[in-house]
Amino acid sequence: MVKWYVFSIIILTSSLSSILSSQEIKTFKVEDFDLIGEVKSALVITDYGKEEYHFDQKGRLSKAVTRYSDDDYENTFYRYRNGELIEKRVENYHDNTFDPATSIANLYEFDTTGLKRQVVENIVSYEQEALEKNIYHYDDTGALIKIVHTDTNGTDEITIEYTDSEDASVMIKKRNNVLLQSVRREKIDSVEIKIFTDDYINGDLSTRKKEILRKDNLIFEAEFAMDSVTQKWLPQSEVHYVYDKDGVLSEVTTKRGLITTAEHYIYQFDGSRYNNWVKEIVTPDNTYTTRRIVYYETPENIED
Repeated sequence: MVKWYVFSIIILTSSLSSILSSQEIKTFKVEDFDLIGEVKSALVITDYGKEEYHFDQKGRLSKAVTRYSDDDYENTFYRYRNGELIEKRVENYHDNTFDPATSIANLYEFDTTGLKRQVVENIVSYEQEALEKNIYHYDDTGALIKIVHTDTNGTDEITIEYTDSEDASVMIKKRNNVLLQSVRREKIDSVEIKIFTDDYINGDLSTRKKEILRKDNLIFEAEFAMDSVTQKWLPQSEVHYVYDKDGVLSEVTTKRGLITTAEHYIYQFDGSRYNNWVKEIVTPDNTYTTRRIVYYETPENIED
C-alpha cells in the first residue's frame, strides 16, 4: 500500500529533479490512490486541509484539488486525447483569487512520423513565459532512453540504459554522461523482488535505498549514506511493513539509530462491492484520515 498523500506532491511537480527521477510521463489512475473500482471522486480530509481527486470513466485522474483553506487552493486539470495525456494545468488561488504568476501548464506533443516514439513537453506560465522544455525519446520497445531538458540555465541530456538477465534487470541513468542513478531489480522468487537504488552526486556514490516487495506490497526499505572518508555505507533508517491477510497495511516499524517506533493502522471500509477504506486511524498518536468516495453508477454499482 502506498500512502495517498504523496501524490499531491508528485503530480503537481514539474521541477528538474522530478524530471530526472521519473521514468515516464505518468498517467495516474484510480489504483495509484489506493482505490479500487468505478471511482468517480474521492475527498480526502487531513489535518492540513483537503485533497480532492476526480476520475473519468476510464479510471484516469482528470482533476486534483488541494485545499489549504476555503480561500487558498490549487487545482490541477488533466486532458487526454486518443489515450494520451496532452495537457496538465496547475491553477493556484490565493484569497480566492486566481494567481497567474504561480500557475503553469504542461503541454504535450507527439511525434509519430518516425519509427520511434518521441514526446515533447512544453512547460509555460499563465503569463505566457516559457519555463522548460523536455523531449522524451523512446526505443522500439517503448522504453524511455533519453530526455533532453532545456530551461533558462541551459540544456541537459539524461540518458537511460537497460540491461536484463534471467534473474535481474539494471537501469543506469546519466546526466550529460555523468552517472546519476542506478536501479537493480532482483527477482528472488515468484512473489518477492529486491530493488537497490543508488544515487550519485557529480558521479560519486551518495545514497542507497534497498526495498523488498512481496506480492507487490512493500515489506521492507532501508536507506544508507556513503561516508566519503571510509567509503562505507552508513545506515540511516530501516522500515518494516506488515499487512493483514487481505493485503491491507496493519503495522509500520521504523528504526533510526537506537530509536525504534511502531505505528498501527486501523481501517473502516465503505461496504461497497470494492470495499475501499473510508477512515484510517494511526495509533498510538490516534491521527486519522477520512475519505468520501463517490462511484459511477454503472449497473454493478446500482443497488437492487
